[in-house]
Amino acid sequence: MSKRGTQRTRGNLKPTSSTKATATFLTHGISPLAFFSGELSISNGVDENNIDNDIDSDLRVILRKLTKKDSTTKIRAFNELRDYCDANESDDKIRVILPFFVSHYRKWSTDSDQRVRDECQSTFDTIGMRMKKNLSPHLKTILPIWLMAQCDSYAPAASKAKFLYTKLFNGQNKQAEAVYFARNEIMSTLTDEINQCSDVLKDRKENEMETDDAHERRLTQVLLALALFLNYLEANKRSDLTNHFKIIFDSGKFWKLDKIKSIQIQSSFYRCLYELINLIPDVIQEYKAKVIPLAFYSINETEPKLCPLIWDCLILCLDTFDDCWSLVNYQKAFLPKLYAFLRHACHGNVFGVKDCLLPLIEKIPKTVIDDNANYHFIENFFQSMEEGILSIKGRQQMNNVSSLLKAYMDCLLYILESHSTDQLGFLNERLLPLIRRLLTDKDCSIRSAFARQYVHFLSSIQSFRLYSDHLNNVLSLFHKLINPSSSINESNDLKYIFEQSAILFETILSPPKLKNLRFAATTTTTSSSTDLSSIDSTTFQTEDDDELDNNNQKEIYLIQFATDLCQYCFQFCIKYSDHSSFQHGLDLFTRLLNSSTSNNIEIIKKLTDAYDNTNTIPEIFYLNYAKPLMKIAIEQHCSLDHIVELTIQILNTFDSSEGVVERVLADLMQLESSRRFYFLLASIVCRYESSPSFHTWLQEHGVLEELLNMTASVTKSSENNDLNFPVSTEEFQLLSSLLCSSKPTQFLTSIQQEQIVYLACRLLEQQTPTLNESDIHNDLIQSIDHVAKHLFQNIDKTYDNQSTKNLFQLYLHNDINNLIRKNVTLSLHQRSIWLIALKQSNIIQNNIYNQLINIILSYISTQSDNDLFIDMIISICQDEILLSKKFYDILFQRIYLNDNFIYESWIYGIYHGWLLPDQTIDIKIENKKFSEYERLIDVQFICLLIIRQYELNSYIWLNNNDLIKNLILNYYLFQYRCINTKQIFILFERLFHLSTFHIQFNFIDKNLLTNEFYIELIYYHIYCQIKDKYLNINQRDDLIQYTFILNNNDELNTHLILASFFRESQSKLIIPYLIEQCQDERRSELTLAALNQSLIRMNKLGIILDEIYLNNILNILIKSKISSKETLQIIQLWNTLLNHGTFVYKLEHNHWDNVLCLISDLFQNLTNVQQQINQQFTLRTEFLFIHASNLLTTIGNLLTKDNKQEETDLFNKQLLDEWLLLYSKDIYQGLLPLYIALPSALTEFSSFYVTNEMVKSICCAMCTIPIDYLLSNNLKPLFHSEDNQSTLSESIQTIFNHLYHLLCVTPNRSLQYSAYHLLNKLLPHISSTLIRTTNNETIAEDNKTCRLPGSMLEALERSENTIKQLLNENDIVEEHLLDDNGHEIISQSLPTTVVTDKEHIIIGELLNYKLILNLINCYSSVEQRYTYKLMLQEKKLVDRFLSIVLGLIPANPVYNDPSSMQISSITKKLTHSKSMFENDIQLSPNGDLTSTYTIPHLACSVYFQCLSLIPVLVREWYHNQTKRIRDAVDRVTTKYVSPILIQQELDLASTLKDINVGETGLFTVKKHSNTREITAIYNIETSRVEICIRLPMNYPLSTASIDCTHHVGFTKEQWNKWMFQLKTNLIQNNGSIADGLLHWKQNIDKTMQGIEECSICYCILHTNNELPKRTCRTCKKKFHDACLFRWFRSSNKSTCPHCRANF
Repeated sequence: MSKRGTQRTRGNLKPTSSTKATATFLTHGISPLAFFSGELSISNGVDENNIDNDIDSDLRVILRKLTKKDSTTKIRAFNELRDYCDANESDDKIRVILPFFVSHYRKWSTDSDQRVRDECQSTFDTIGMRMKKNLSPHLKTILPIWLMAQCDSYAPAASKAKFLYTKLFNGQNKQAEAVYFARNEIMSTLTDEINQCSDVLKDRKENEMETDDAHERRLTQVLLALALFLNYLEANKRSDLTNHFKIIFDSGKFWKLDKIKSIQIQSSFYRCLYELINLIPDVIQEYKAKVIPLAFYSINETEPKLCPLIWDCLILCLDTFDDCWSLVNYQKAFLPKLYAFLRHACHGNVFGVKDCLLPLIEKIPKTVIDDNANYHFIENFFQSMEEGILSIKGRQQMNNVSSLLKAYMDCLLYILESHSTDQLGFLNERLLPLIRRLLTDKDCSIRSAFARQYVHFLSSIQSFRLYSDHLNNVLSLFHKLINPSSSINESNDLKYIFEQSAILFETILSPPKLKNLRFAATTTTTSSSTDLSSIDSTTFQTEDDDELDNNNQKEIYLIQFATDLCQYCFQFCIKYSDHSSFQHGLDLFTRLLNSSTSNNIEIIKKLTDAYDNTNTIPEIFYLNYAKPLMKIAIEQHCSLDHIVELTIQILNTFDSSEGVVERVLADLMQLESSRRFYFLLASIVCRYESSPSFHTWLQEHGVLEELLNMTASVTKSSENNDLNFPVSTEEFQLLSSLLCSSKPTQFLTSIQQEQIVYLACRLLEQQTPTLNESDIHNDLIQSIDHVAKHLFQNIDKTYDNQSTKNLFQLYLHNDINNLIRKNVTLSLHQRSIWLIALKQSNIIQNNIYNQLINIILSYISTQSDNDLFIDMIISICQDEILLSKKFYDILFQRIYLNDNFIYESWIYGIYHGWLLPDQTIDIKIENKKFSEYERLIDVQFICLLIIRQYELNSYIWLNNNDLIKNLILNYYLFQYRCINTKQIFILFERLFHLSTFHIQFNFIDKNLLTNEFYIELIYYHIYCQIKDKYLNINQRDDLIQYTFILNNNDELNTHLILASFFRESQSKLIIPYLIEQCQDERRSELTLAALNQSLIRMNKLGIILDEIYLNNILNILIKSKISSKETLQIIQLWNTLLNHGTFVYKLEHNHWDNVLCLISDLFQNLTNVQQQINQQFTLRTEFLFIHASNLLTTIGNLLTKDNKQEETDLFNKQLLDEWLLLYSKDIYQGLLPLYIALPSALTEFSSFYVTNEMVKSICCAMCTIPIDYLLSNNLKPLFHSEDNQSTLSESIQTIFNHLYHLLCVTPNRSLQYSAYHLLNKLLPHISSTLIRTTNNETIAEDNKTCRLPGSMLEALERSENTIKQLLNENDIVEEHLLDDNGHEIISQSLPTTVVTDKEHIIIGELLNYKLILNLINCYSSVEQRYTYKLMLQEKKLVDRFLSIVLGLIPANPVYNDPSSMQISSITKKLTHSKSMFENDIQLSPNGDLTSTYTIPHLACSVYFQCLSLIPVLVREWYHNQTKRIRDAVDRVTTKYVSPILIQQELDLASTLKDINVGETGLFTVKKHSNTREITAIYNIETSRVEICIRLPMNYPLSTASIDCTHHVGFTKEQWNKWMFQLKTNLIQNNGSIADGLLHWKQNIDKTMQGIEECSICYCILHTNNELPKRTCRTCKKKFHDACLFRWFRSSNKSTCPHCRANF
């Protein structure tokens, strides 16, 4: 029994019975008690799954898997079984599988999972092909299921079963023998399956549309298997199965299968029924009373899968059973369904039924067809078909229309020949309404198919009289339809009637040729035993002759028919000349007579026979037909194209003489003198130019000259770019053909030829904007191309014509523009045309080259980075040596540098120390101006041009070295001029990476210390720089050797060392060599520079220098005699030394004395104003300033930083005091005025690299100034009017105002950054003076107000309007877009940038915001912070901060930092990309000052500061915004900022673990990062309070939720107060959660000590750590002074908050 409530087994309709189970045991000889007594013996051979116990263990495991229910397990087991069979070559191991496989084959092959059935058949194929004859003992068992498997609905499984069967039983005889051998088992199995499945489906799904899938599939397989079984059997052995079939048919279940509502079952049933009728008709004969109604009464089936099968069965029944109609009810059952089926156009099943309609009516009894009184069969049948044909709509159904029309015509022909007495009347009655509908109804479905089928029908009519009379009636119908005066045509569209009539009549007159022979249907059948040889051959001959005579009569009639039709059209045009349908009649007239119509010559002769024969046929036709029609057409402004073309065609067809052509064409020209008509006439005549008559007329008459004179008006009368008169494609084709003929001068003068070329240029200009690839085959474009090719082939003769030059230029421009649009195909097509001129030019070659180069150069400004454009240049120049040489000279000249510019290009290398030419460092550079943008574009273009040559391995110049060297010089010139060269450097890297690019240097052959030598050094340096960056270049570089034996020339060696990038092993060899050279008294500045560069390189490689070398270097530095030239290098050496940590530890007092004296003397000279005026300010002086400032920065960082002052082991107190008292004060006080005056120096020299570097170095040096020197400066006083009441000293006000001026007004980032750092140092010294106090007599609490410094307020006021102009108010929303799923769309563009000359305004504004926010950290008191934040709120500064900052934050706040890498929080991989929120901006004056990320990074920093320092104010602003802005802010904060702040809060709270502040309770804090929760636990003795703080995803835009999860030992009132305290601290105060928790814990401690809390804030300790001291005299409640003061100020009253009594 199954468990209670569980589902019974599918298909088991009977309850379980213990009695039945006992009976089953007894039947098999098993006692029911045997299970309990142990008497039941278990077989030792096989187990319960029919698996032999003696087989291989691996195989047993596989077979057991096959018995599982899981489909996946069985599929894997089948794969393993096939692998097992393939691995075992012995058939014995596979033979043991057969019993098990055969017993389970039925279950697997009918499994519900098609994959299992497919795998089963694959496995059966493997086993069957191995076993072959060994399958014989199991054949009767397996063959029934095998046949069903061959009919599986899953095609792969069925094909595999079929394949195995055909392989094992090769040939039809063996296949028949196999199924006959198991015939009884097959029939028995199929019968049982039919009975079982039909019972289940009948009981459960009789009235439902869906059936059980498993039984439905099985029943389908059974029916198809039954049909397949009969097909396999031989015909003479099918009778042996009669009794089996009778068992199936007599049961009655078989005949009810078509009632099951399943398309799959019904289709298989009718397939099976068709095979049964076809293969065993004798057996079916007994059951025809059941078969025939099934087929005949189902003919109105709508299902596409069933309808063709039913009709096939119906036709087969008619052919098989003679008395079918006796079992069919015509009137009620069959004919109504047939008519309904036809009226619905066969329900869309035309293709399956079309061939059955004619056989059906052939088999319908004659009595039914002829009995019009009862049945009206003919009328109803054809009327139903017509309704069905006309009901089909849509272009997709045209094939159905055509097929049904064909069947209609076949049936019509059969009835016409067999059952019609009045043939003409019957034919007209059926076809004329259809023709009327065809000609008048625009929505008629037969309009595209009727004409063809109608002509085929006409050709099948044998009677000529019937044929001609019917067509005469059609012609009469046409006359009635086009008669405008007839009342029946008022609603008809005559244009549509003429168009459809033209198609119909053209098809009748010129019927389409048939691909196959068409045989007419016959009603009589010939006996198969008829001897064809007995028929006399004269019979066939007579039939052929009769058919030939009939066809001749039809052809003669069609000529007369066409003549009458033309006459009527002509009369219609004459009679209704003023009617709108004249044009349509004229078109039909010309179409009937054109060359495409059969027998058009005979028709024309027939038309002209009625007139006087003195003139020729063309003249008669022209005078009597064409001319009258042309006159009317001219009057009605109708088109003359077709009638003129017909006239010229007739002239040519009848070989008219020159006189006839002259007379006709002369008369034509008198009819119309317009330009359009002239072009039309000439274009038509030119088609027959080969005819002598027309050629003579063209040559002598002069009509072309008139035509071209008209065209000349187009060129002369228009000043704009548009043609005054439209030029058609045909007209230009005529002109182009004349121009490009072999002898154009025969028809055209030189002026006329130029006019045609000009017209071609104008037409090409008009076509260019819309030209695309498909237009290459356009007639007009082909004509223009034809003209261009003709001109370019003779370019030496035609180039003097300006129009030819313009046409060449147009093609070249179009070629390049198509490359820009990446339309390569069209570009190549146009290039192939203009290249003809390049290749064919000889005399004017230089002019062509100049024009080509000028056009190419004009595109360089926009296409310098376009590879396709550059590839085009290479492909052109590669084949033209002279062109490439000329192009090289022009490009070289465009980037050539004179001496002054060369010297400027060296300065960048001199500053960085790898180049030291003596003749330039002491001269003053003129800094001449040049076109920077154009030169930059030229350099990029030439560099890419050289790269593409090496990449394509196509070289247009033999040697590119000179060009490359000039490119490199230009690169360093741009560096000096502060032009962005990042793209050029990328191109150099790309060039040096190419394996085809081989570089060679030659220093020995160069004259030392010449320009060529230094240029070679620069080339060598940039190569070494790139080579050092990429290992792959190092690996293949074997051309440069680092040696020091080049002619034993130490000076050359030193230059090479300066320009090189050494690796570790090389550096260890070079430094000793250089130290030895520097110790020589004859050392030069060059040697010191090389030593400095080597030490810098060593620092980068992380190499620690030996102590002996260090001592030698220090000895060199402290050498008493140092020349003026060596000073610069000594400064750089000291700077390098001090920047290396290992060197600093080795320095002694004498070393420090030396370097401090050196730096002091340097700045004393450099900052001496009078000395600067007297001496010339050379390049060396600028370098001294730069490197001296760098050295000062290094010393200042080492000696003045706070974190270094305590390290007495490294820098003792004496050294620090000596620096501060003796050296630093004079240096910084001398440098500070110079620093303040820097903006004035930048106004003239801001665009030069050295000046900017000098500013950077001074700014960096000033950042190290001690705060005391800032506070006590000697600057010129500078005060602000708003600071009258300030208590700051004058010196502090002065330096503050000067620095704020540098911050907000100076357009230089180094100055802004340094001013920001210095102002940050001043903030703690001015913060205390910003909050003013006013004593209140009533309360012992100061009334505090805050006011910002005047310079800060002025900066805010000055930039307020400017910032609004620079930024859109909607930027905050537009920067953060969402897709349809709500995900943020990351911008693909560059980060937010602003116009360069406005950047300093935004940067100054953002730095001002940071300073205002930094002031918050200067206040330690909570009350002071509160007062300061009130000021921010009152001045609405927070609103301003956020509205501007959020508009500058990019959609993807990430920047690229090539100097460092970190693990991405998204990809978890190392990357150079960093988050702008996670990494705060480093405002270094010496950093990258051109970065496009600065402004967005600053904006992110300010926003992060706002959320960190004033979250309450940000939250208040956030909730006051519109939903659109709130959503945008929420997206940015949630995704980028909140995760960082939440983690900071969690980490800070975790630092409060297990603290015991006070003496009362123990406080424990735990963090949970995954859930963003903080758990705080307060324990005191046996009492405990536990709270959980949960941070939201968008914290701090939303407040944290606080829950008390556990409280023991405290009253509800107590912990409610504590919860309120904590919520107040976290929501209203701007402190961190850790501060709030600590304050909350301290309040609980005080409560435990019995101290009363404040009745306003419910806290004992105020945020300023004060206790409640102020007591109300009435209610005795205590209050904090600060709380009471806030209450008085907010309520504007002085009453007690609790009892309302006056305080």
